[in-house]
Amino acid sequence: MPTSEPNRVHFTKRAIDALACPPGRKREWFYDDESRLALMVTAAGGRTFYIYKRVNNRPQRIRVGAFPDLSIEQARKTAARILGEIAEGKDPADERRRRRGEPTLTDLFKSYTEHHANLHNSLRTRQTDESRFKLAGPLANRRISTITREDVQRLHKSIVDKAKAKAGDDAPVPAIKGMANANRAVQLIRRLYNFATDELGFKGGNPAARIRTYRERSRERYLLPHELPRLMAALDDRRTNPTIADFIRLALFTGARRANLQAMRWNDLDLDAATWTIPGDETKEKQPIHLPLAGPALDILKRRRAEANGSAYVFPAARADAKSPHLSEPKATWKEILRRAGIDDLRVHDLRRSLGSWQAAAGASLVVIGKSLGHAAGSAATGVYARLDIDPVRASVANAVGAMLRAADKGADHE
Repeated sequence: MPTSEPNRVHFTKRAIDALACPPGRKREWFYDDESRLALMVTAAGGRTFYIYKRVNNRPQRIRVGAFPDLSIEQARKTAARILGEIAEGKDPADERRRRRGEPTLTDLFKSYTEHHANLHNSLRTRQTDESRFKLAGPLANRRISTITREDVQRLHKSIVDKAKAKAGDDAPVPAIKGMANANRAVQLIRRLYNFATDELGFKGGNPAARIRTYRERSRERYLLPHELPRLMAALDDRRTNPTIADFIRLALFTGARRANLQAMRWNDLDLDAATWTIPGDETKEKQPIHLPLAGPALDILKRRRAEANGSAYVFPAARADAKSPHLSEPKATWKEILRRAGIDDLRVHDLRRSLGSWQAAAGASLVVIGKSLGHAAGSAATGVYARLDIDPVRASVANAVGAMLRAADKGADHE
């Protein structure tokens, strides 16, 4: 960079957009008439803000940021901050060297997964974290000390904005889901920085701390009695993939979490005892869950067992080259099933809540319902029931499933 400053310009967006590198040169420098800010314009059209300053008696060219990613006002403020730090005796070159050896947010997530999550979290929690980390995409390749509270706040808002834009003004439910996703993404980033502080000695603070999260509404949707006949008819429709139909029926008859049902293995089933044991590494509390299988669920499993092709999974992946060895979430098929059934705003997870609601309607206690759904003992929803025998749970599930099927048959007779 030359020491003379022949190209003085009052930096405005219009003025910067009009600047160009002279023919035959690779770059040209321009200087703001309001600050120590400089702008490098390349032959390819790139525009980058810099500061030129002597530090410890050595000239340094300090990059501030690219235009227009960084606005002129932001660049001026950043330049003023850097100059203030230099005045206090700090050397930007030392800071750049330190940051080059610093992990990105993606590096931090990998370290967190390897040294914490793999040791302490269930497989389901790890998979959920991986999904939520994708929401942090705009920050993924940033060095962790460069991420600010404002960056996290912008990410938080952008997730909701995207959900609202996708849903449209008249569809609030996806926006509510967007609020939950935004909150979980911030909470994950907060955990990552806590890990960096506690385990890696990071001293840059936590930019996700004390971010005000969106207020979430608990979802209360479950399958209504008049919807049961239509859902069953759509599942019986010959156009419906029979494997997905079985999956949906089992989701309703067992009340199991979708991810657990997708990964259901034959080795975890005792068809003679009509019991399904979900391994501890696949549950929230890392404790095995024993779920009773009602007669209709058992019939489906016995039929699928007789038709099994040697796969370890009850619902194996349809293709050998699939990312997962078992069934993935059947979003498209579920959407088509709901369209044929004329049912709106119902998720696969709502089938789990549906079993609990039918148990409650039959007079089951919260303790029994909680254990049938695999809730953690001692949770606010169920109370302490760790020693509850499985027989009353089995009876409650059987009663609820029977009531649902009777309602479906009765509704079908009136169609």
